[in-house]
Amino acid sequence: MSYSFIPNTIRYASNGYIRDLEEKIPSKLPKEYVSFLVKRGVGILDGSYDIQGTDLEIHNFLTFPENQRDTLSLDFYIGAFSNRVPSDCIPIAYDSGGNVFCIGLKGENRGAVYYCDREFEYDEEDETEETRAQKFTKVSNSFSDFLSRLEKYTV
Repeated sequence: MSYSFIPNTIRYASNGYIRDLEEKIPSKLPKEYVSFLVKRGVGILDGSYDIQGTDLEIHNFLTFPENQRDTLSLDFYIGAFSNRVPSDCIPIAYDSGGNVFCIGLKGENRGAVYYCDREFEYDEEDETEETRAQKFTKVSNSFSDFLSRLEKYTV
């Protein structure tokens, strides 16, 4: 499967931005995701994409902030969703309903992509594996697998 961005919307992450982001979260980003941000770049998708094998769709990837008011940036979403996603994940994309896809940062979940319903609050102290599974759906074991399963939505 493939995906494409609207021409002239693609921006590439600098090594400085990656370093600053890793200090902010604080964790190292999975290498596959860093490669995507630095080498492939992020732009506005040329439509919505279904994720094969699920009933989910992705509307867009989160970008890099152009200014402090950029509400579609990684930085904004990391802050806005801090009480809705576990500390071992960060938002990387969203669907048309405002729900987010997150990437795991640590342990056995590192690099895995999850779907997170934005309606749920997250409390790490009261969380169990059962309640976490209700709020977060594992979409893929790796970022590259996630990308390979994107298929442009057609009517």
